[in-house]
Amino acid sequence: MSNLTDLNIWGKSVLPEHLARIAYKPTAPRLRRLTLMQVIPEEYMPIIPVLVRAHPMLTELRLWPTLRAEQFSDSPPGFSLDRSDAPRLRSFTGSLPVLGNLLQDKDLPEHEAITHATIASPILLHEHFEALEVLKVRGSSLRSFQCHVVVANWHAMEVIAKALPQLEVLKLHVLANFKRDKFMSFISQVEGLEQFTKLRELHLNSRDVTVLHRTAFRKKGAELETVLRLGLQCPTLEVITMPPYRRWVRNDESGTWNILSGQELHEHISFVKTQLGQPNDGQLGRSQPRLDRSEEPSGVRNA
Repeated sequence: MSNLTDLNIWGKSVLPEHLARIAYKPTAPRLRRLTLMQVIPEEYMPIIPVLVRAHPMLTELRLWPTLRAEQFSDSPPGFSLDRSDAPRLRSFTGSLPVLGNLLQDKDLPEHEAITHATIASPILLHEHFEALEVLKVRGSSLRSFQCHVVVANWHAMEVIAKALPQLEVLKLHVLANFKRDKFMSFISQVEGLEQFTKLRELHLNSRDVTVLHRTAFRKKGAELETVLRLGLQCPTLEVITMPPYRRWVRNDESGTWNILSGQELHEHISFVKTQLGQPNDGQLGRSQPRLDRSEEPSGVRNA
């Protein structure tokens, strides 16, 4: 396992005692990405920081919620991490409290800057918005951010914008109770986009809606109207994704918005599929460039 760079632990593939063995007797010194997605008994939770410290080359750490969601939501997570545990970390997925701890000492020269964060849990509710203040204080290095919000919390966009105005990429997973009208209500009320100063990409997903419908928009033309409105609110936007992964791209010269279709759409879907299993170490260079329609359409390429 000396050449292993990506370790994905999920379900019951690894028992807690085996996890402890990996932590205390590491055999993958080059490990760059660690994904942990399984139920861990309370008494084994302190193993997590030991596991992280045992792999000092980590650039990406993903602690996804488990069937015991309380371990990663509002209650104390049962463990703590700081930058000395993962000095090379650039991308983190996990709970908001753990992220807040990792963002401390961000200016020390021996530590890499964390540029990407995903709040895997909790789903952002009204009572969690105040906790986002920790990102305003410590999250200046973040360039890419994603989280889950409930459809009633349309003002989540403004809260995030105030905390992280420097973001370049924002992904929101909107839980809309399987109803298109609820998603439409959410998107029609969002505010705060104008507070982002560098936002290039806004990705909105509502999987529970588009599992039943081809798009999240009932009325013809409503999707384009929404894209135009969001583009006016945030002039720096270059890409807007609407459910289900409908990618709108702004033309540099004319300022018009066009949706990928045909060969362009096919190439974009292929690109997304290839990226699903790839490490995301927080480097924004993985983003696709804007579509230049002054040339012959050649699809979207990986930068």
